[in-house]
Amino acid sequence: MTLVDRLHQHLAAARAQARLVARLLIAALLSYAVAQALHMPQSYWAAITALVIVQASVGATLGAGIDRIVGTLIGAFVGATVAMGRYHGVSDLVLLAVALIPLSILAAVRPTYRIAPITAVIALLAGGDLQAPWIPALHRVAEITLGTLIGILVSMVVLPSHARQLARAAMSRAVGLQIELLHLYLVRLDTAEQAEINSINDRLRNELAQAEKAQTETQHEPGSPTDTLLSQLRAVRRLHSDIVFVGRVTQHWPRDATPPELLHKLAALESALRAVLTAVIHTATTPEHTPMRARAAAKLTQKTSSSRLSLGSVDKSMGQLSQELISGSGTVMREAALLPMVGQILRRDLAGLIDAISPGSTKID
Repeated sequence: MTLVDRLHQHLAAARAQARLVARLLIAALLSYAVAQALHMPQSYWAAITALVIVQASVGATLGAGIDRIVGTLIGAFVGATVAMGRYHGVSDLVLLAVALIPLSILAAVRPTYRIAPITAVIALLAGGDLQAPWIPALHRVAEITLGTLIGILVSMVVLPSHARQLARAAMSRAVGLQIELLHLYLVRLDTAEQAEINSINDRLRNELAQAEKAQTETQHEPGSPTDTLLSQLRAVRRLHSDIVFVGRVTQHWPRDATPPELLHKLAALESALRAVLTAVIHTATTPEHTPMRARAAAKLTQKTSSSRLSLGSVDKSMGQLSQELISGSGTVMREAALLPMVGQILRRDLAGLIDAISPGSTKID
């Protein structure tokens, strides 16, 4: 990955963080202001809720908001109901245990409902001096619901980041790291440091985990292509496995003892693969439903045609590499016997990634 590409990624990450900061700030201030205007007794609960539920994407915010409201309703109902036992002389300690036992189990099973036992404690203990214990429960429900609704609204209106965009960005970064791995495995061979390889693989797995998380969050966003994203994510994962197998074949080749012609063929294959993967990144990161996206898609389609530059160049490079391995001799050549087969699997999965990333694709594996 070039310095310009890395700088572009850092700037994109900084922009995403700045948008999240703006949403958090606006949601918290607006929630508190509205709660104050409505004379809610503890307006800070609305602001706290907004800060908790506003996430990196609209889908994540919607999911967190729904869980927050459901957990609050459960906790308020349990707390207010158990508080009725105070009229029968039951101590607050016993009532608290009765309320927290089932809600603690719920929070352990569903961590997204951790607000339930907290709300129950507030509803139970804050109403100790009141004749109607359900009043503080209603206050908490109102304050938390207000903060949730404002947080969701702000996430959808103020510099919104959609989960599908975050998923594609993470997958694009993963593909960029795959390009780096291919350079290590096909060009540097045994001169590549294992620590460097491990670092790239760790970062790549982290990007794929982020993409998978964002793909899950798209389920809360209306109209998001969840199935298409899942197909793309699987294609990127398969490609990573193929590249790892390439490394197992070439990683320990002594570069100094490898024939120059074979080095040239390996470098040509790496260059052809880089061209295709760079086109994939460009297409995946181009905004949807824009003329720019259409042009990027057309360019990728052109590049990946078997009679055009990229996949055609991959096929040509693999063919030349296979011929070189067949005609060569020596230890390196014998160790490279598996490379053409692994290369064909990689080429097949690369074509699958292109199919999955193409606009309008609905392919599901």
